[in-house]
Amino acid sequence: GKKMKRVSVGNLEGFTLIELLVVVLIIGILSAIALPQYEKAVLRSRMAGAFPVVRAVQTAMEEYELANGTPPDSMDDILDMTGYPNMVRVSLGISQYRVGDYVLIPHLDLKHFAVIYAPGSSQIGGNGRIGAGFSNGKIGCAVVPHTKDGAYEKALSICKSYSSASCGGISSGYASYSIYCMN
Repeated sequence: GKKMKRVSVGNLEGFTLIELLVVVLIIGILSAIALPQYEKAVLRSRMAGAFPVVRAVQTAMEEYELANGTPPDSMDDILDMTGYPNMVRVSLGISQYRVGDYVLIPHLDLKHFAVIYAPGSSQIGGNGRIGAGFSNGKIGCAVVPHTKDGAYEKALSICKSYSSASCGGISSGYASYSIYCMN
């Protein structure tokens, strides 16, 4: 058969079209493998960033109950005890509190709450937000079930990698989330 020759102009040599296509194909395959792994790593880091806030709120609730003999009536009772002086209430309807890039959503009975990654917005909204939560005395991964571009499914798969069963959460229309407790 015919051999492909490298084109040369003077002392300069170039690559053949086949060689360039092979390189582009290899880069495409590597990026197709790496991008989903990168997205999973980002979701895991967002979830991990919520755990210190969950633990601080859980500890503040326990300290309040020890000091007063009763559980707190609202999150407002323990804001100063969390160790997050920048935690502020951002919603008057369903109580939500902002801590940096995270939003804390407590249940009315304060036995369940989630801390969800939601940068830049004052309240929780779409795109399968992920974070951490506390339910039935356990800490776990939390996910807000809004669906857009498969983000919820990705966040849910991260949570389910820790536990296949939900151990609690809130389902009240606007503010809803599921918590998957650590095994």
